Amino acid sequence: AFDALGGGAADASALRALQKRFKLSRRQTRRCVEMALLRKTDGRNQDDARRYRLFVKQRIYAQNSDSLQGLDDDEKKTKIAESYAAVVDDYRRILSLL
Repeated sequence: AFDALGGGAADASALRALQKRFKLSRRQTRRCVEMALLRKTDGRNQDDARRYRLFVKQRIYAQNSDSLQGLDDDEKKTKIAESYAAVVDDYRRILSLL
């Protein structure tokens, strides 16, 4: 079902349709999309990998903006990079089970 999403930014109407069809919360939908895009992203294509990384890091930043407020820019980048690595590792673990 998530194969309809392109490798770039996900279309909002397609996301709403998937969310409604599978009765998912917005957060669940976003994570499913991130996993589907990870599966489609070719690690050798640097542009795709960069777009995917930024897509996930934007969510991580938005979700943790309150706890990141007191940190300087380098610390924020480090924390977001650590979270990104953990998220991608977890997604790969989940995808390996499918």
